Amino acid sequence: MNRGSKQNATDSTKAIAYQFCIALEKCFELNEGQSVIIEYYGDVSISGKTQIEVKNYKRSLSNLDQNFWKTLKNWMEDEFPRENFQSFILCTTQQISLKSEFLTWNEISRKEKLEILKKIFEEYQLKKRKDKNTVEYLNYVMSQNRRENLNFILDRFTIQSSHYNYQDKYKKIKEIYSKPIPKSSQEKFINSLIGFIISPKISNENKWEITYNLFISEVQELTKRLKDESVIFPEKIKIKEIKNSEYMDSLFVKKIKKIDYHEVIIEAISDYIHTNSIAIEDFKIGSKFKQLQDYKNDIHENYKIKYRFAKRNASQINTNNSAKDFYDNFLSENPPSFSTYNTVPSYFRRGLIHNMANSDKTFNIKWNLDDE
Repeated sequence: MNRGSKQNATDSTKAIAYQFCIALEKCFELNEGQSVIIEYYGDVSISGKTQIEVKNYKRSLSNLDQNFWKTLKNWMEDEFPRENFQSFILCTTQQISLKSEFLTWNEISRKEKLEILKKIFEEYQLKKRKDKNTVEYLNYVMSQNRRENLNFILDRFTIQSSHYNYQDKYKKIKEIYSKPIPKSSQEKFINSLIGFIISPKISNENKWEITYNLFISEVQELTKRLKDESVIFPEKIKIKEIKNSEYMDSLFVKKIKKIDYHEVIIEAISDYIHTNSIAIEDFKIGSKFKQLQDYKNDIHENYKIKYRFAKRNASQINTNNSAKDFYDNFLSENPPSFSTYNTVPSYFRRGLIHNMANSDKTFNIKWNLDDE
């Protein structure tokens, strides 16, 4: 494939992706009883309401732009069911040229629109060099035999120019419609819905249609699943003032002092307090309480293995340095998953370890390596 062919393929893919972004946006805007229909009447249609032609182009929208004239021609064809729609929209990423007659298109009357088209048509007739397709489109649209069809469209035809490109449109849809979804799953939510609207169960031999009920059902099911999969860990409780002196005689602090690691005591107290606050508020009863106990047991099993290893390799000259290394290595490990939470903050695991070290009844957590 040569460079030109590759570029054409890329542009074509972007245009299709852009069309489905518009279709998804319109699905979110549906009212009960309505449907979004794709590639049947045109690019994107809302049943009984709007027909939308979607264009993804970089060039400016000029008087003779074929996106305008070909779209108008398609809507005017006898077999096109104009009466099914209340409005017709040319939705394009193009900016209307400052020299174009279309600059005020959406603010003027049907009669004024017709005068603009007549002017463009007459001026083009005087040109010596003409594009074959442009001639075809203009002649078709401006034919007196089709004036009734043209007037019907002009009464209801607006241009949405300078529309978002694909990337910006995707981002905007995600920002507006995925707010109920945990942030880590918002992209998955939008991608899944795009996949849904192009799935075989939506398209069939007769019509590619997404009904209001079908779309709402998919959104609700997907929202529930992603929320269940993506539970956010409770927010860290803000504690205005920590009185470190009140914890200096706690067992977990004494164990840190025993290896002369005084510089980490303040951090340890902070982690201990914040973790206990979370545990008391969120995990004190029910299934989460049991899950927390299991989580502690897993940490303890891991601790015992790491402790044996550290003790075997401890320096005989300075065991405190080896103990400090063991402390840092063990507390800096990434926290394993817990319950249904996506991620567990590191402070929670560290605080839980200090919580376990604060009593020798269940867990015998210590840092010194020279004890028998």
